Amino acid sequence: VGVLGLGAVAQAVHLPLIDRLDARFEIAAVADLSAGLVETIGERYRVPPSRRFTTLDALLDTQGIDGILIATSGSHGGAIVASLDHGLAVLAEKPMAWTLAEADAITARSPTHPLHRLQVGYMKLSDPAVVEALAIAGAIDRVGVIRSIEVCVIPPSAKRPLAHARLSPPPGDI
Repeated sequence: VGVLGLGAVAQAVHLPLIDRLDARFEIAAVADLSAGLVETIGERYRVPPSRRFTTLDALLDTQGIDGILIATSGSHGGAIVASLDHGLAVLAEKPMAWTLAEADAITARSPTHPLHRLQVGYMKLSDPAVVEALAIAGAIDRVGVIRSIEVCVIPPSAKRPLAHARLSPPPGDI
């Protein structure tokens, strides 16, 4: 698996889970805009220096990658299209795309192609607040028209909820 985007979500959730499933998966390459973060995470997860990158293009040109995890900030549309065009299976964090044009570019890839594999993930799907919001949305026929649902998550402290994740400090090189 190649990993694009090495921020808090990748460090706290995805990378440790992939690493724990080492009988099935290998973190084969990493990429991020921050060269410092690439080196730190590369060392932590035993990624050879020759497989650490600061661009998506360099990551995609690497041999021996079967799939890619896209965990960058912002829209993932362009990275998804590029990854599918390289024949990779893709797990992208939300949002898949910000515009209909990006979504159309993704869906224009032949869905019958055997290598067209895309999953959009949302790691908070089982979060109690999200579950409740979905339950409320599902009860529209009982409560009438819902114009808006707002969920505000306030962690007990800025560092405590993610202390277990050994997050690298924010990069200073981008």
